[in-house]
Amino acid sequence: MEKINELKNMIPEQFRRSIRENRVHIRSHPIDRMLRALESEHASMYEKKYAEKLLEVILTIKKRSPEYFKKTWGSRVLQTKDNYNQAIGTLGEYRCRYILEESQFKVNEIAETNNKKTPDFEVVDYTGQQLFVEVMTPRMNRAAQEKLKNFYEQDTSQLKVKGENELSIQVRTVAVNYMREKNKDRIIELYKRILSNKAEAGQAEEGAINILWLNFEDSDLSISKNDVYPCYSRPFKDIYQTGNFGIWQMLYGKKGDSIFDDLVWLRHYEGRKSEQNSQKYEGYFRQFQQWNGIVMSFHDCQVFHQNPWSELEIPVKSKQWIMRLQSFDLNASWIDETNKYLCERVEAKRNELQRIHQIFKEY
Repeated sequence: MEKINELKNMIPEQFRRSIRENRVHIRSHPIDRMLRALESEHASMYEKKYAEKLLEVILTIKKRSPEYFKKTWGSRVLQTKDNYNQAIGTLGEYRCRYILEESQFKVNEIAETNNKKTPDFEVVDYTGQQLFVEVMTPRMNRAAQEKLKNFYEQDTSQLKVKGENELSIQVRTVAVNYMREKNKDRIIELYKRILSNKAEAGQAEEGAINILWLNFEDSDLSISKNDVYPCYSRPFKDIYQTGNFGIWQMLYGKKGDSIFDDLVWLRHYEGRKSEQNSQKYEGYFRQFQQWNGIVMSFHDCQVFHQNPWSELEIPVKSKQWIMRLQSFDLNASWIDETNKYLCERVEAKRNELQRIHQIFKEY
C-alpha cells in the first residue's frame, strides 16, 4: 500500500481529469490501467502481476535515475494524447533500463538531437564493452488504430456518456490478432507490425554494437515466447495445429522458402499446391547488418536473436553477459560463439524445415 500511495502522489489531478474525459478510446492509459489493477479486488492474477511489476519498475527508475525520470515522467508518461503511444513507448524504455541494470549493465540515456536519429541508451557491460540499445514497444499501426476508433465511435454513438443516471463507457483493447487476416502476407505483416519504423536501423550507431530491444509486455500485439520458434505444434481439442508463426522466418528466412500456413492440421494436410505457401521476402537480418541482434522481452523471460550477418561481431564476453540477462531463455534464443557458427546453424535449420515440406510434396 505504501508503494501505491507513493505512485499516487506522483500523479497530478490534471492527469486524472484528462483520463476521465477520454470516455471512448482504443486502449487504456498504462498508468490508469495499472492503478485500477492494483486497487481492484476483481483484477485477474495476470493483471495484478503486470501492475505490481510495472510499479516496481517505475519506483526503481525514479530512485536510481532521478534526472532521467524527471525528464520523462511528466512530459512523456503522463501525457494523454496520441492514443497514449508515447506513454507506452516510454514505459518500454523504463522496463528495458530496469532489466539491464538488474543484470549489472551500466546504462546511460543518449540525448536526442534534431538532425540525427540516435539510440535510446548507451550500455556498458562488465568488460567495458560499449553497446547501443534502441527500445521499441510494437503497437497497432495508425490505420488499425483509426479503424478501431471508427468502429467504437459508431458502435457507441447511440449511448449517452454523461448524466447522473446515464451510461459511462470506456473501450479497451488488449490485442490485435493480425496474423489470421485473409490475403495478408505473414512475413511482411510481421515486418510492419513488429519492426515498424525501426526496420531500416536508422537509430543504429555506425561502427558500433547495436541491439534492438522489443518490449512485448506493454504491446498491443498478442505475441509470446512460443511465437519465436522456427515452427510450432499446439493442441486444439483433439487435433494438433502446426505452423510457422513467422518471427524466425522474418529474421533468418530466405525468399522462396516453403512455410506452413497458420494452424495447419497435418492429419488432413496433403501438400497440394493450393495448400503450400512460400516466403516472399528475404529475412531481415540478411538485408540489414546494422543490428547485431534483437532482444525480445516478454512478461516471463528475455529472448535474444543474434544477427549472423552483422557488420561487427559481438565479443564473446559480451555474449556471456547478454545470456546473464534477468530471466534469459536460452532455449528460445539463437546465439552462438561466432557469427560463422550461428550462420551454419541457421542454414541447417532452414534445410531441415525444407525437408519436412518435401515429405508432403506430390510428384
